[in-house]
Amino acid sequence: MVAIEMLKMYAKYGGDADGWARMENPKFMTDNDWGIISGLVQDWFIIKSGLASKEFIESFDKRIAASLQNDECVLYLKSIKNIY
Repeated sequence: MVAIEMLKMYAKYGGDADGWARMENPKFMTDNDWGIISGLVQDWFIIKSGLASKEFIESFDKRIAASLQNDECVLYLKSIKNIY
C-alpha cells in the first residue's frame, strides 16, 4: 500500500525517478511503489483534464482504493501539481 510519506517523496522530486534514485532511495519506498504512484498521478491528470471515459474513471477509483493507504493519501495524490 502506498503511504503518505511515499506520495510526499514523489512530489518532492516532481516525479523524477532518476533524481530520486540518485539522491535518496529510502528503504520505505521501492521502485514498484514509485511506478504505482506515477501511474496514478498520470491517470488523475487525464481525469481532471476531462479526457477520461466513465469506465476509465471507475477503473481509477478501484485502483486508488486498492493502492492507497487511506483518504489522506487520496487527497494528497489529487493535490500533486501537474508534472507532465
